[in-house]
Amino acid sequence: MKTITLAAAFGLTILMGVLSSASAAPGTTQPAGTSAIGPTSRPTTMPADRPPKLDAPIELNRTGGFVGTNDTLKIAVDGSYTSTGRLAGEHQGNLDADALAALAKAVESAKLAANVHYKAKAGVADGFQFVLRVGDYTLTWGEGSVMPERLTPLVNQLDKIMANLAKQPPSAPLQ
Repeated sequence: MKTITLAAAFGLTILMGVLSSASAAPGTTQPAGTSAIGPTSRPTTMPADRPPKLDAPIELNRTGGFVGTNDTLKIAVDGSYTSTGRLAGEHQGNLDADALAALAKAVESAKLAANVHYKAKAGVADGFQFVLRVGDYTLTWGEGSVMPERLTPLVNQLDKIMANLAKQPPSAPLQ
């Protein structure tokens, strides 16, 4: 089985806002099959009768790091989300259709079938710890964990969403 190092796949930095936005510059067009959060294999426009949806809600909790964060991102099946925490910030809104389609595809390709814990790589000081819930399944891992390659698209999509939220000013207070 091919494996990846989570730190390489996740590309997380301690300050989070370092990732650049993948959106096209004003007045330019993006290549077909790409979105503001990365490439997709689905069309960028979906038929009106088949809006992109997740099959189950998603919750990602990230704790630790040398700043001692406790960030949570919750995404409902319709693409509405809330985030809280020191690095993620206080946000609420809706994923755009491309981001939602990319996330739904990533969840599907992850082939979640069990609750799994991936141990953090030894020697990673002050690393983040992650708990991901997708419907009835829970994945836990630490920064630097070695995970199956099929999880990379899901981890990357969630990383891009969190990084983009971290760069935005807070939204109205969450209720």
